[in-house]
Amino acid sequence: MRDVESPPRLTPVRAVICLMAGAVLWPSGTAEAQARGLRGGRGHPPVAAAHVVEGSLAQSTEEMTFRIAVEVPEGHHGYIDNGDDGFLIPFSFSFPGLEEAGVVVDMTSAPPGVRDHKVRAQVLRGSAEFAFRLVPAPKPTTGVTAALRYQICNDMTGICYPPTVLLTPVVTGRHGS
Repeated sequence: MRDVESPPRLTPVRAVICLMAGAVLWPSGTAEAQARGLRGGRGHPPVAAAHVVEGSLAQSTEEMTFRIAVEVPEGHHGYIDNGDDGFLIPFSFSFPGLEEAGVVVDMTSAPPGVRDHKVRAQVLRGSAEFAFRLVPAPKPTTGVTAALRYQICNDMTGICYPPTVLLTPVVTGRHGS
C-alpha cells in the first residue's frame, strides 16, 4: 500500500509568493462601488442645479421654455447616458404634478458630455445646461418644481455615490396676480 502524501505546508514565504502571483495575474480592470454616506459626515458633494438660467424663461399662453444649469463638483462626473451596459444612472428630470395636470414636458436639449472610456459612458464634468418646453404653459400661479435625479462618481477613487434627487423651483410668473 502507498502512503498518501499530505499537501505542503503554507509557510510565510510561500504565502507571500502566492499573494505576489495573485497580484500580477489578477485582471487590472477598475472596480466601481457605491459609497455610503459617512456617519456624522457630509456624505458626498452635491450637484448644484438650484437655479433656472437667468433670462432663459419665456412664457406665452401656449408654452413655457427655460434652461436649468447643472454643475458637477470638481473631480467628479455624472452620467449623460446609461452607459454601454445600461446600468448607469444618468441625469434625469421630472416635474411632479405637471404630468397629472395635462402638461407635456419635453427636454429640448441636453449637453452631449464627453466619452469616458474607463466607465464606458458619456459623462458630464463641470457645468452644463438642460433646456425644457412645457405645453401648455402652466398658469402663472402654479408652482413648478423640477426634480433632478442623478448619481455622481469620484474621478480619482472611482467610487460612485448613491443616487440623489434635487428639487429646483421654477418661477412661472407673478404669483397671486
